Amino acid sequence: MMMKKIIQDVLPPGEKKGIRNIPVPDRTLRSRFVSRVTNSSTKKSTEEETEIDSATEDTNDETEERGTFEGGHRTREKKTGTRLPILLALIFIVLVAGFFVASIWSSVTVKVVRYSVIANFADQKVSMPYGTESSIAKPLSFEIPVGIKVPANEEELVVTKASGKIVIYNNFSTDAQKLIKNTRFEGPNKKIYRIKDSVVVPGQKKVDGKFVPGSIEVTVYADADGAEYNLELSDFTIPGFKDTTRYATVYARGKTPIAGGFNGKIKKVSAEELSKTKTEIKNQITEKSISEAQSKVPEGFVLFPSLVKITFKDMPQSNIENDSVQINMAGEVTIPLFNINELSKLLALEYNDESLSKEKPFIENINDLNFGNAMTLAKDGKTDLSVVVSGSGKIIWPLDEVLLKAKLSGASRKDIGKIFSDYKTVIRAKAFVKPFWKRNFVDDVKKINIEFVDSI
Repeated sequence: MMMKKIIQDVLPPGEKKGIRNIPVPDRTLRSRFVSRVTNSSTKKSTEEETEIDSATEDTNDETEERGTFEGGHRTREKKTGTRLPILLALIFIVLVAGFFVASIWSSVTVKVVRYSVIANFADQKVSMPYGTESSIAKPLSFEIPVGIKVPANEEELVVTKASGKIVIYNNFSTDAQKLIKNTRFEGPNKKIYRIKDSVVVPGQKKVDGKFVPGSIEVTVYADADGAEYNLELSDFTIPGFKDTTRYATVYARGKTPIAGGFNGKIKKVSAEELSKTKTEIKNQITEKSISEAQSKVPEGFVLFPSLVKITFKDMPQSNIENDSVQINMAGEVTIPLFNINELSKLLALEYNDESLSKEKPFIENINDLNFGNAMTLAKDGKTDLSVVVSGSGKIIWPLDEVLLKAKLSGASRKDIGKIFSDYKTVIRAKAFVKPFWKRNFVDDVKKINIEFVDSI
């Protein structure tokens, strides 16, 4: 049996110190505390212990040991480590959140290249039905008044008849009502106004189960000159129908004031100044005509500025003062409005090919074409509009986006070729999916976008 070595300190004289009196250091804390010895020639050496930064401590995944000082004695604290479970939980939360966010922001953009044909129109004449009842071309008419004040140093005797626009209504029957030339209309001022030409007022129409009167807009002229015939917006009766049932059912309402009646001397400008002023007024009306017409275009329609027609007419002078007068003119603007879809189909009609699609082709860039030489031709109570078309048009075939999105909804990405195999007018299609790792398209059709492009 091995004998333990006993080591006994050699004690200096005068000191009694047994081995039992020597404190045994806490060996379990040696990995965490060190002794620092400072030697000084003038002081006794002292021993101090400091705690090591926790970053350098030896740690264990399961147990952590901490040393503290309490009342001059060191104590131990043990804490069960939870770093690994917390880390795993955080990773799980991040993954779940990532997939949740991705599902919310997921979307599909499908870029499609369609088959197309370029059609060149070399001053090609095209005719179509024209009028308020036409589904392809309707007239747009309105008036632009302009006045400019100029110096006046002359006088002249002016005798003019008042005039204005009225709308004649036929609430008598479904049959059209013809009014002869010079038919009289009586206003609330007991003055008589007449139409210059005969007109046909359309009969009643049934709309939503109710009869509505037919109507037509005309210009009426005062029966005599003078300012007493000037009249604000009013209703009119037809004296010729008095004592008949049509008296209350065929009537008119003012669309513009009856104005311009005058009989007397007025200030006037020189012929040279008048000509210069009228030219300026015409230019202003022309500039305003297109912008005002554009503001009146309904959705789904288009107009071409080259087809605008303006009829200029002189209006009575106003704001007459001792040394100036306002020269007034009005421009009656007329321009055809075209239904974009119907016009596009009409111009592409000769390219119709049912082997490609049952849908009729249309011109995609209708606004790039040039239209001119508009003429109207009335025949058998119907009016046609003839225009000359030039330029290059890109002809394509329509594609039902609603149906296509329904087919793509929830489908596998690898099935895109099979889906588009039914579309003979599609040359190429490519899907861009977000997030990129999703193998299926989103179910929500609102998150599926179809883009038609020239190339991919």
